[in-house]
Amino acid sequence: MTSTSDIKSTIKARIRKLEQISALADDPETESLLRELFGSNGNGSKPAPIKTAEPPIRTPDEQNSVPPPPINGNGNGRGQLKKMVFQVLEDAPGPLTTETVASLMESEGFRFTSQRPTVAVNEALNAWQREGLAQVHHTEGRTQFWVKSPVQGDSAGNE
Repeated sequence: MTSTSDIKSTIKARIRKLEQISALADDPETESLLRELFGSNGNGSKPAPIKTAEPPIRTPDEQNSVPPPPINGNGNGRGQLKKMVFQVLEDAPGPLTTETVASLMESEGFRFTSQRPTVAVNEALNAWQREGLAQVHHTEGRTQFWVKSPVQGDSAGNE
């Protein structure tokens, strides 16, 4: 379970990064580069390149052991994504946007198979809402802020 201070520091770090990107956008020379990276409408239409690293050197014991499967959207289909969305809501110190939930999932190692992770997260949030386990806390413009519903018992992880 992630502590409140860890989540707050992660959010503050992301805000600082976005402020730096915003400052770069003021420069006409870098604006075109940013548009190329993030798309012209601000929705991130192009997927980020996947970074690869050299595989770690494994000892003979490690080579013979079976590693646990990675956390990804293919593990158990939508069920795995849905459970992870609920876990993020459960650990959150306050209301979260769909984009923030997706970002936190990725930072925890979740690999989305969907081309549009926020759509997949939003579908899961709506499913939890239909089950009475998540709710929209408030809306700012078209952005919804989600929280876990105050419910007796927790059936979310036991599907």
